Amino acid sequence: MRIGVLIVGSLFRKQDEIRIRAAWRSNRLDLASVTHVDAPIRYGRRSQGWGDTFTMILDSAAPNGRALLASGKTDVRSLGDLLDEARWLWSAEDNKPLSDRFYRNWGCVAALFGPKAIAAGFPEQWRRDFQAANPPFHVL
Repeated sequence: MRIGVLIVGSLFRKQDEIRIRAAWRSNRLDLASVTHVDAPIRYGRRSQGWGDTFTMILDSAAPNGRALLASGKTDVRSLGDLLDEARWLWSAEDNKPLSDRFYRNWGCVAALFGPKAIAAGFPEQWRRDFQAANPPFHVL
């Protein structure tokens, strides 16, 4: 299986001094696959670390905005593979070196599973691992 990453905000365009985001895009994403898609985006809180700009969040009640969808380069054969991709994505989002985390108090990596992943039991495994990490969010 392959992952797809829905990108809103700065993950695709923002350059960082230590090049974590650029390395993630280059090493983990199939950049030739990037396409524009509609997604329910709204502006959230003011970001204290980004010059007082607003963060962008996904909200099913929001009108559609434009997002990017990119395929991952790596095959995902197990939940461990998926969790590795989640950690790499979070490293880029948090703009910090790779760690075991995939969330902070202001956001997290979320997953939406297709038929093959559902048949393989990924949603239940993801839920268990997500809850074990004890983030300040709920799994739906």
